Amino acid sequence: GDLAFGPDGMLYISMGDGGGADDADGQEFVTAPPQYPVCGSAPIVGHQRDGNGQKLNVPLGKILRIDVERRTSRNGQYGVPDDNPFVGTPGALPEIWAFGLRNPFRFNFDGPTGRLIVADVGQNDIEEVDVVERGGNYGWNIKEGTLFFHINGNVEGFASRSPDPARPVPSGLIDPVAQYDIHHEGHSAIGGYVYRGSAISALRGRYVFADFSLLFKFPTGPHDYGRLFATSVSGAGLNPISELLVLPGGAISLAVLGVGQDASGELYVLGNIFGVPFGTDGKVLKLVAGPRIEFEN
Repeated sequence: GDLAFGPDGMLYISMGDGGGADDADGQEFVTAPPQYPVCGSAPIVGHQRDGNGQKLNVPLGKILRIDVERRTSRNGQYGVPDDNPFVGTPGALPEIWAFGLRNPFRFNFDGPTGRLIVADVGQNDIEEVDVVERGGNYGWNIKEGTLFFHINGNVEGFASRSPDPARPVPSGLIDPVAQYDIHHEGHSAIGGYVYRGSAISALRGRYVFADFSLLFKFPTGPHDYGRLFATSVSGAGLNPISELLVLPGGAISLAVLGVGQDASGELYVLGNIFGVPFGTDGKVLKLVAGPRIEFEN
């Protein structure tokens, strides 16, 4: 997950759904790599049978919001803001700001607008970008992106245009502002920033983010490296995504692990060759303007 202070001075914390496939208990098809047998291969537990993302009694699959200046929490170590959406809701954790997220690995606040933007890593089909609102439900594991998610028992879950008839769809689910297909376009969405710099005029106001790697094979690392994307995060419905081609060669040639921003609003790409936290091949690259930048919209 991630940590960031918002423009309101509160500390926001993103939490994944607990780590098991499909945010559900009982599956036996997810096992540890042979290099790490201590992790075991027992059936998945810890997801309250059919998912943490939609349940307000756990912090998993959520964006949390706390006040570091107060001591009103249950353990007396931090404060719970009075305007959090589930304060006073029976059975709900008052720290929750938004829910229904799978793996909100990176998020940020856009300075001029204050919008909270999350790249939520998908399960098997869809990577998504969300603009997070107070009390919003972003659908996981009822939905994956704009599609409906089916847990599918002890085999891999899948997304479909039709809802799972065994699971009611809550009202008010919020769809992403952009999404792409895991199978053909990437592996894991890496959150970035709305570009507010001056070096690349064509990117101003666009959300620049990345994908970790098109393909990944443990432990030898990416066989196709990460990608850079740009999209809008405004308006209703899904926004088209454009790829930023890095010169020379048109590719980053790194697994992308993060995106950074300096005080002037310029952007940086953080990555390494193998995509795992070992070795000394990591690099920080600054984005600068190329000879031409064009967008579809």
